Amino acid sequence: MGSFNPHPTLSVLLSDNSESLETLCEIADFWKIAFSTQPSNHGRKSVLFYHGNRRDIALDAGIPTVICPAGGEGFRIIAKRYGLQVQGKHALVEVPISKEAKTFLRTNVYEFHGENLDKILTSSEACILSRLGGTNVYLLSILFPTTPFPNSLGRRRSNLQGTQLRKT
Repeated sequence: MGSFNPHPTLSVLLSDNSESLETLCEIADFWKIAFSTQPSNHGRKSVLFYHGNRRDIALDAGIPTVICPAGGEGFRIIAKRYGLQVQGKHALVEVPISKEAKTFLRTNVYEFHGENLDKILTSSEACILSRLGGTNVYLLSILFPTTPFPNSLGRRRSNLQGTQLRKT
């Protein structure tokens, strides 16, 4: 059993559109991940999680950044940006729920391939997370849902204004 961390890592969530941002917030809230929707200097260790395809996303070399492209075309745009190839397929992906429990889901995966690409997280049928070698840039290979979770998780659009912080 882990110990309580009074200074959890802050996930900064960014997206090209409000619906995807709402979904990111739903997921972070569900998993009890400390997050903010406003990039700023919180004086805390941060990780940027970006969903979208913009070419002008500013990457701070000191902050680990996870890029989740939007849609199948988005994976091709991001692959081209970094000089990689991408291959889409339907795969069975293992999802850990806790140290002792896991589940599986069948989903679309877009695996990145190329030189100077490190596999960070793999499942039996696919690489789920890669890192551009020598950088803090990570590429997520799972097609991310673009619609919010049902309201049963208790969040509403109005709650997304400004910074949202959650303790882990």
